[in-house]
Amino acid sequence: MGVNKGNIHYTFHYGIPGSMESLYQEAGRAGRDKTKFQENKAQCFVLLSKSDNADTLNLIWDRSTTLSQINELQKKINGDINTNLFLFSLGLDVIKDEFEVIKKLHTTYSNPNQQNVRVEGSVIGCNKARTEKAIYRLNQLGVIEDWTISNFFGGGTFEVDFANFSNQTIQESLLNTIRKYDSEFSLEAVLADEKYSLYKKILNAPESYSETDKHILILLQWSYDNFAYNRRQSLKNIYENCCDFADGQITSAEFKVRLENYFKFSQSSYVLQHISENPRDFVRWFEVFYQIDKNTVTDKFITKRQQESLRDNLSRFLESYMQNTGLDLISGFLRLLLDDYDNADGRNRLESSLEQISHFDQQDIDFILEQILKIGNELNTKNKNLLAESLYKHFNSYEYLMLISKALGDQFSMATIVEISTEKLKTINKKIYGGFSKVG
Repeated sequence: MGVNKGNIHYTFHYGIPGSMESLYQEAGRAGRDKTKFQENKAQCFVLLSKSDNADTLNLIWDRSTTLSQINELQKKINGDINTNLFLFSLGLDVIKDEFEVIKKLHTTYSNPNQQNVRVEGSVIGCNKARTEKAIYRLNQLGVIEDWTISNFFGGGTFEVDFANFSNQTIQESLLNTIRKYDSEFSLEAVLADEKYSLYKKILNAPESYSETDKHILILLQWSYDNFAYNRRQSLKNIYENCCDFADGQITSAEFKVRLENYFKFSQSSYVLQHISENPRDFVRWFEVFYQIDKNTVTDKFITKRQQESLRDNLSRFLESYMQNTGLDLISGFLRLLLDDYDNADGRNRLESSLEQISHFDQQDIDFILEQILKIGNELNTKNKNLLAESLYKHFNSYEYLMLISKALGDQFSMATIVEISTEKLKTINKKIYGGFSKVG
């Protein structure tokens, strides 16, 4: 905003900001000179227009919802979400169009190790912004090392230094770019994992698409997916917190605490950061659920207030990491503990994490399930049933079912065991009496 006056008493938001960070920055413009607000505190007002279509909202928050689907869903929703999605969609190019620009720039100018190459946007039929965006994409792919702008007008003129690139270095740069945010990403995973189905389709593109074409398309698909996810997740966080306050579920003081928790750096924050960068370090996943107590042999389970603080702190990390097995598991479990499992950051994330875990080595699966069931004992009866149901979707052998039932003592497992046993008895009974009838 650029406002740095000490005597501003109020800030007003005509509609919610796009993120918790934006709210923090903009609201903080009021009351900057603390000496002027000893008796009457500065205040921030947000004029919230809620959306009345819960089903559409859930689809918008769903990570698997595509950009084209979001554009359609925007038409079905009202209030501040509609406004934010409209503004968000204005900044998105169509992937096909951007691909054509990048490819044209690449085929026209790219030459390994060439320095100070004069690139003109008018030659490829683009304005300065689209030309520079294409240059940036080729930089992400390791084709371009550096560039400067020598003419800001028209299509722009750029002095470009090209790297010593090849198909192999382009692929390596692509993977390095994506792995900064999704360290589990690989071309092997694309072919094997359902969550990367769109990328698999690109890899299996017709022969008319070169390897470089495919790498450009994967980068664009990932960039748009990641950007769209980040904006949606940020919007989800601010919207849900504002709704909780507007609905009287939390006080203004509690809203302030949530905002502070979002930015807070604690021991848990460092663990979450580590998991963000090392999502397969599953031993660390469970540390955040316990508070170290030097006076006891075993660590204590975190309190409800600590669970809420961890949820708020985690929400900031979730905005940046679209796919992360460890963060997803923690988020899903926290929503279970806080009786909010139907939230988009609850069941969907936990079950997504369990799907990934089901492909781990057996000894790793055994360790993770042991820790999950240990935490599961902290749940109430209803949520134990929900956990058991989610676990059984991905670990559905009878042995696992017995393990879950023994650890949780839940009704879901017991009912499923009875159902399986009944079906077995029916089968045995049918064989016995069917056999006797044949003899007779």
